Amino acid sequence: MENKKIGTLSSRDINAIYEDYEKHQHDGDIIEKYGTILVLDVLGWKNKASPKTIKMFMDLVNSLRSKINDTVLRNCDTLADSNIDVIVLSDTVVICINHSSPYNELNIFNEISNFLVEALKKDIAFRGAISRGKYYTNSLTNIFVGDAFYEAVKYCEKTEWSGVILTSSLAKALLVNNTIEQLRELNIVSYENIPYKEDSCLGNLVLVPVTLFNDIPYESMINLYKVALKDVPCKLANTLKFLEYTKSFYI
Repeated sequence: MENKKIGTLSSRDINAIYEDYEKHQHDGDIIEKYGTILVLDVLGWKNKASPKTIKMFMDLVNSLRSKINDTVLRNCDTLADSNIDVIVLSDTVVICINHSSPYNELNIFNEISNFLVEALKKDIAFRGAISRGKYYTNSLTNIFVGDAFYEAVKYCEKTEWSGVILTSSLAKALLVNNTIEQLRELNIVSYENIPYKEDSCLGNLVLVPVTLFNDIPYESMINLYKVALKDVPCKLANTLKFLEYTKSFYI
């Protein structure tokens, strides 16, 4: 071992510093992508967070990721092409799906809708938003930037309920080739009474939380929300109004 005085650097120290610099030289590289972004916040998380619920939460997120991969891979060649980025920060999960086509998005809505119901069954309720457009990522440092990302976060934070809304960028893209009636077949409805904060109105398309086989009774959905949102009564009341509006989606 090379001898040295405290406060000085040996040649080995200098080499180690240089090697560490080289290893992290590209940590800040940003990749431009285009696709669909889903942002979800867990409601009432501070009263539910525990090692058990965190494990359950991550299992749900990983299951959603696998199902989205299943959908996307039916229209691309490899998993690398599907390119799904997932980041979880405390009570927020962000899922970015690169190169998603309109066809994929239509099917992905079903997966997200089913995910919301499965989470409810485990006493986890979300509010969220889905956008579409250009964004930039650095998976190593969990950096997500870009208009599509900011749009989804903005819409998500502006609501006072448990619901997932479509941002203006995604709504515009979908309505090019689909009518509102056709979107209903994808569990997407137009709802004029979305409870936005501060009277802001950012859009009116909402994803209805139903299972893939629509096998959950309406009253069961009501009870699931009452349990999951018992600590946030205002959000519960707003959510129940929306469920009444979408009652026909349930058996």
